[in-house]
Amino acid sequence: MELLTKIQSNAQNIFWVAYGFLLFGYGPSQGYWNGMLLPFLVVSAALLLVYVGVSKDSKKNLLPVSIREPVILVMFSIGIGLLSAGHLTYAPKTITPMVEWFYVMVIPLVGLYLLDGEVFKPKFALILLCVLYLRVIYITSGIPPIDVFDFVNSGVHGLLAGKNPYAMFYTISYNGTPADYYGYFPSTLLLTIPGAYLFSDLRVTYLVVDFVTMGIIYWVVAKRLNLKKYAEVLVLLFALNPVTFYMTEFAWIEPLMVFSVAMVLFFYITNKSNLWALFVGIFLTIKQYNILFLLPFIRLKKWTVKTLLVTGLFVEVLLSYFILLSPKDFLHDTVQFHLSQPPRWDAQTITTFLHVNFKLDSIPLPIIGGILLMVCGYAFFVQNGRLSQAILGGATILFIAFLINQQAFVNYYYFINSALILFIVAYLYEQKDNRQISKDKTPELLSIQ
Repeated sequence: MELLTKIQSNAQNIFWVAYGFLLFGYGPSQGYWNGMLLPFLVVSAALLLVYVGVSKDSKKNLLPVSIREPVILVMFSIGIGLLSAGHLTYAPKTITPMVEWFYVMVIPLVGLYLLDGEVFKPKFALILLCVLYLRVIYITSGIPPIDVFDFVNSGVHGLLAGKNPYAMFYTISYNGTPADYYGYFPSTLLLTIPGAYLFSDLRVTYLVVDFVTMGIIYWVVAKRLNLKKYAEVLVLLFALNPVTFYMTEFAWIEPLMVFSVAMVLFFYITNKSNLWALFVGIFLTIKQYNILFLLPFIRLKKWTVKTLLVTGLFVEVLLSYFILLSPKDFLHDTVQFHLSQPPRWDAQTITTFLHVNFKLDSIPLPIIGGILLMVCGYAFFVQNGRLSQAILGGATILFIAFLINQQAFVNYYYFINSALILFIVAYLYEQKDNRQISKDKTPELLSIQ
């Protein structure tokens, strides 16, 4: 009991250290194998497991509104981004100086913003304008030489041309080899249609959904909780993640997943039951492993027969349509292809660590299954029926699944970081009547508005 009390008294520090360690565990290496950084991911996952357990107590506010920690992490994110700006994996060399100039512009703006002076009063908006600028630069930089863009881009344009993306053949741009698979679930296609149809570049969708997510973060914290400064800092923490621009350029689908969770959050707290249930279905049908994230959502208090029907019918109708078009192709692309993939030894995982140091080719399946069963059971049974706890539990399950998976790269861990920000937003909203304002006396920099 004494140990639990001590852990709860340090819960805020546990959470923010876990967030920072997670960011440092993949940011500097852009999610590729780095044995020196992997321990930060492992420790982060362990800390989140602890936090999941103690945060189930809804009567205690374990994440008081202190602006110090997110401010430090915003500066930490900028530092990682600046250090890696000259070592981009795929982007054309012409992009590198533009990224560097982005940080040249953003660093003084963020500094002025955090000092909260009167110089350049609209500095928060100017920072977001810089964020928009760099995203547009990445989108207009040409076709990135990465397979995920080839599949997602060709798949949605094929759908618009009346083809079945799961029956199409694709060409991998960086080596010219053919590929007979579209490995994602169909909501990826649906969400990217607007950008592909209206602008011929599906990545415009990514730009829009990122700013919608920022808008939801800001609206909940600033408008519903009257914490404007804290809302702005959380938006900056999301917008200045050092790998967020790569998500847009390469069309990794994790921003679509983050957007879907943000929409669930928005409609959940505004009591639009049909719409949050719809976006649960959309999230479930973006990527196969998303079902692990949603396991804790089963215990949400707001589930009704109607919301279950909305989610279930959406999933059934969408998947059935593409299955009926060509059952063999759909099964091959979404299941068989993934099961046949060998481990990636450049992935930032424990599996790679075991291979590099002990020459093991994989973690035995019973061990993986046992670990996931224990983590899923733990995260499920400590749920308190609140959305914040469900998001946190789902993110923790996926985090550990990624660490012991055959592959996990920058986009995987980016989703976890983003989901943790949405957890903060949901948790603050749920604790609005039990909110503790930080007693920090540092003027200006730590002010709450």
